Amino acid sequence: MQTQSPIKTSALRVFLLQGVFIIGFLMVFGLEQVFSGLIKELDQVSQNERARLFIGEQILRDIEAIEMNVYRMTIATGNNAHQRFENNINEHTIHLRRSLKVLRDGGTVSRTIYLNLDAADQMVKTVSYQPNQSKSYTMEIIELEPLIDQILEKTPALRELLEARETQRQQAEGGNVMLYERQIKTYIKQIPPFFIRLKENANRLSYDTQQRLTEIEADLAAQRVRYEATKLGLMILVIISVILVGLVFARQINSSNRQLTETWQEMLKAKEEADKASKAKSEFVSRMSHELRTPLNAILGFAQLLEMDNLPEHQKTPVHQINNAGKHLLELINQVLDIAKIEAGKLEIEILSIDLASLLNDTFAISQERITNKGLSFNLNIDNTLPHYVMGDPTRLRQVLINLIGNAIKFTDTGSITLNAMPLPNQMVRFEVIDTGIGMGEQAQSRLFKAFAQADDSITRKYGGTGLGLMLCKEIVEALGGQISVVSEVGKGSCFWFELPLPPAESQSAPSLPLTVETAKAVQTPDRIELAATLESKKILLVEDNPVNQMVASKFLQKLGITPDIANNGQEALDKLKLASYDLVLLDLEMPIMDGYTTISNIRKEENTCDDYRHQLVIAMSANALNEDRQRAFALVVDDYLTKPVNFLLLQETLKKWLLEKSGDI
Repeated sequence: MQTQSPIKTSALRVFLLQGVFIIGFLMVFGLEQVFSGLIKELDQVSQNERARLFIGEQILRDIEAIEMNVYRMTIATGNNAHQRFENNINEHTIHLRRSLKVLRDGGTVSRTIYLNLDAADQMVKTVSYQPNQSKSYTMEIIELEPLIDQILEKTPALRELLEARETQRQQAEGGNVMLYERQIKTYIKQIPPFFIRLKENANRLSYDTQQRLTEIEADLAAQRVRYEATKLGLMILVIISVILVGLVFARQINSSNRQLTETWQEMLKAKEEADKASKAKSEFVSRMSHELRTPLNAILGFAQLLEMDNLPEHQKTPVHQINNAGKHLLELINQVLDIAKIEAGKLEIEILSIDLASLLNDTFAISQERITNKGLSFNLNIDNTLPHYVMGDPTRLRQVLINLIGNAIKFTDTGSITLNAMPLPNQMVRFEVIDTGIGMGEQAQSRLFKAFAQADDSITRKYGGTGLGLMLCKEIVEALGGQISVVSEVGKGSCFWFELPLPPAESQSAPSLPLTVETAKAVQTPDRIELAATLESKKILLVEDNPVNQMVASKFLQKLGITPDIANNGQEALDKLKLASYDLVLLDLEMPIMDGYTTISNIRKEENTCDDYRHQLVIAMSANALNEDRQRAFALVVDDYLTKPVNFLLLQETLKKWLLEKSGDI
C-alpha cells in the first residue's frame, strides 16, 4: 500500500481548509440571499400597505371636500355659484370612484399638492397599489359605493331646492320662500349623519390599513433581527469550524513539517556525504593521475630517447609501439581526469576569440599522421560564409574535434574522413565528422555518449577503447551550450555532428593556442643540432626528487646540448641559487623536505628583497594535471607550466621560447 508524500498530504489539507472557508462563505451568502428575499418581499408589502393608506387618506380628503362644497352650495346665491359647487362635488365624486376602483382592482392614484397660495407651484404624488388576494377589503368598498351614488342623487335635488328658493325670492313670493327654506333646512339636517357614515367607513379603511402596516413593519423588524442573529451565529459557527479544522490541520502540518525537516536533514547529510565522497573521489583521481604520470613520464621519456637514437631496424618497431602504448595510456588518464572534473563540477569554460580556419587546420595537422598511416584520405570543408573569427573555447572545441576524428580513424579501415563546418541561424555553427567506416545500427546508437559504453562488445574486442571519449564530447558540447548526435548505418559509415553557439568576434586578433604536444608537432622547429648549439651555453637547474625522472629530464636536456645541475628538493635548489646564477629553473612541485610551491615563494621573496633585482625564470614541471594546480603555480609567479609525462618536442619549444625568443638571442 502506497502512502502519500508529506508535500501532497499538506497540499490536500490546505485544499480542504480552503474548502471549509468556501462552504462557510457560500452558506453565509445563501442565508443573505434568503433573508434578503424575505425582507424585500416584506418591504414590497409594506410599500403596498402605505399606498393603501395613502388611498384611504385621499378618499377621506375627497369626502371632506364634497361635504365642504355641499355646505358652501347651501349658503351660496346665484345659479352660477351653485353650478360651480356642484361641479366640484361631481369631480371629487369621480376621484372617490377611481380610488375605490384602485382598492378593488389595483392601479395608481395621484394627488396634486400646491406649494403656495396662488397654486403657481405644485407637486404631484403618485402611488401604485396591488390588492392582497389573501386579505379582502371589499366591505368598506361595498358600503362606500352606495353612499357615493346617493351623493350624485342628492346633489341635483339640493340644487333644485336652492334654484327654486332663488326664483321665489326674485318673484317676491315670501310664503313660498319660507317653504323652500324649511325644505333646505330639513335637507341640511340630513347631511352630517350621511357624511359621518362616509367618514366612518373611510376611517375604518385607514385604521385597518394602519394596523396592517404596523404588523408588517414589526414583522420586517423581527425578520431583520432574526437575519442578523442567524448570520452572526452562522459566521461564528463557520469561524469556529475553520479554527477547529485549522488546528487539526496545523497539528498534522506541524507533524508533516517535522517529518520534512527530518527528511531534509537526512538529505543534507546524504548530500554532504555524497559531496565528501565526490571530493574524495576527485582527490583520489587527482592523486592517482599524479602517481600514474610519474612512472609514465619515465616510460615515455625513455621511449622518446630511444626513438631519437639510431636503433637497429628490429628494435625501432618495439620502441615505437612502447611509445604509442604510453601515449594511449596517457590519453586514458586524461579522459578519466576530465570525467572527474565534470562530476565535480569543475569543467572550466574559457571564451576567447578563435581563428576558426586556423584551428580546424591545426586539428587536421594533429591527426594527419594517424590518417596517413592507415592510408585514408582527409577532406576539410569550411563554408565560405562562416566568420573568420568567432567567440568560443578553442581548447574544448579542439578537444571535441580531436576525439571525434580519432574515433572516426579508429573505426575506418578504408576510404576517407571528412570534416565539415557550416553556419546555422542564430549564430550557431555545425561541425560534422563523416567517415566511411563500419557504421552502426539504431540500437547501438542509443548506447553512445554514455560512460564506458560502445556499440557492442565485439567492437570493443576488435577495436578497443573505453567509451569515455564520446561521453566527454557530449558533456563538453552541452557545457558550451550546444548539442551532439550521430547518424549512422551499418556498413555505410557514420556522421557525428555537433552544433555550438559561436558568435562572430568583435576583435580580429585571435590569441595563440596553448602550447601542447600536438601544437609542438604542428609548428616548424629549427634543426635540433642547431638549437642544441644555441642552448649549450645556457645554465639550467633541474629540481626533481625522483631519480628516474631526473635521468629522463637530464637526457632530454643533454639532447639539447645542456648539462643541468640537479637538486633533489626545494631546499637544495635554494642553496644552489644562492651560490650560482641560473638562466632557468625546471622545478617539480611534489617533493619532500620542501615542495615546489614553497620553493617558488621563497625565490620570489628573495628577489623582492634583493637590491640588484633579477627575475629568475622558473618553469614548473609536475605530474599534477588539474587546472587548479596550474593556477596555484601561476599565482606564485611561475613563468610556464609543463605537465608530466614531458614531451621532448614540447620541452624543446618551451626552452626555445624562454631562453632564446624572450631573451632576444634569436
